[in-house]
Amino acid sequence: MERDVKGKKVRYIGDYYKVTFEKGKTYDLLGIEPAPWGEGYRVYSPNVEDDGVFPFSEFEIVEQPSG
Repeated sequence: MERDVKGKKVRYIGDYYKVTFEKGKTYDLLGIEPAPWGEGYRVYSPNVEDDGVFPFSEFEIVEQPSG
């Protein structure tokens, strides 16, 4: 798993976190961090007060940093 996530975004493709994320919408990827199930993406959503760590399987990376 590539660790450099600066400037990348992810698209929500899952079904579990419907209250927090809209399926098909892109969100800012802030990092890869430890989670109770192993590791996950730290993703920012304007729908919650704080960002959270979510399973890789719920997202796909859609943008690479430019430059």
